[in-house]
Amino acid sequence: MRRLYHPLWTHFFALAVMLTATCMLWNSWPRLPASIPLQFDFQGNPIRDGSRWELLGIPVVMLFYLLVSVLLDELWARQERRKAFNWLSLLDELIIGALAGLGWGYLSAYLTRGFGMMTFHLPWIPMLWAAGVAVAGAIILELLRPWTPFSAQVEIEDMPAIRAEIEQRIRRHERWVHWEAQNPAWMSAAMIAASAVMLAGAALSYKLEPFAAILLAGSAGAVVLLLAGGMRTVVSPKEMEIRLGLAGLRVFRLPLEAVAEVKVHQFAPLREFGGYGIRWNGKMMAYYFRGNRGVLLRTNAGKQYLIGSDHPERLAAVIEAAKQ
Repeated sequence: MRRLYHPLWTHFFALAVMLTATCMLWNSWPRLPASIPLQFDFQGNPIRDGSRWELLGIPVVMLFYLLVSVLLDELWARQERRKAFNWLSLLDELIIGALAGLGWGYLSAYLTRGFGMMTFHLPWIPMLWAAGVAVAGAIILELLRPWTPFSAQVEIEDMPAIRAEIEQRIRRHERWVHWEAQNPAWMSAAMIAASAVMLAGAALSYKLEPFAAILLAGSAGAVVLLLAGGMRTVVSPKEMEIRLGLAGLRVFRLPLEAVAEVKVHQFAPLREFGGYGIRWNGKMMAYYFRGNRGVLLRTNAGKQYLIGSDHPERLAAVIEAAKQ
């Protein structure tokens, strides 16, 4: 069994709020009719009825955010080189607390006034109270969280052969290109899910809002074109560039003659950049879809770029050889 580096007890308040909201819905369930108001205008008047089973979406969404938070917190802990406050650990308490307050406000408005007289506005006070208490508890637990260094084995590659090959090809004026890709499973899953939701929304809304449906369908196609195939890093004798997806959209280009320094760099994606993808942390632009190692480039003008790589030693060796 794999060890968790971020303890599950740090999610206690998120779990407690989720269970409280679920029990509240369970206790109110016998008093709810089969059809209830679920959509309201800006004045709080109901404009659409639906099945009471749709309310089960609230605890389902809560559970989803809790599981996502467990995953992100574990990634954070495995990337820590020293103990640092994990601000991402507060997101599940914030979102789950707000959803719990929303559910409480809705049930209170419905059960107090009934179907005919019901009006509903966002219950800001219950939402702020539930989220505030949960986040305050999560801050305390995060401060109490122990830190254990993650002992990951990193295979360091020695690339004198590929460096020598590139230098030889340059001396012979031969054409060559080096490329590598990052296409993690999570990105493919996110692409499929996002495009499926957009297409389903387009199909359901076509009769009522054909223009919006066309925009959704076009957005689904754009997601596939931009994300399918992941990120590709290409190095040629004169430049390096990064392209995305089937469309090959170029998001980065740098002439090699502008590169002053190349080095392999280890980083913490969540703590230093807040996630994955194309990121800016105030000091450098970063391009990576997985992992915590890459190649750090510093230009003659002093700018810095971080290029994520599954084989950073190899990529650094190619750039070093090509820019000479």
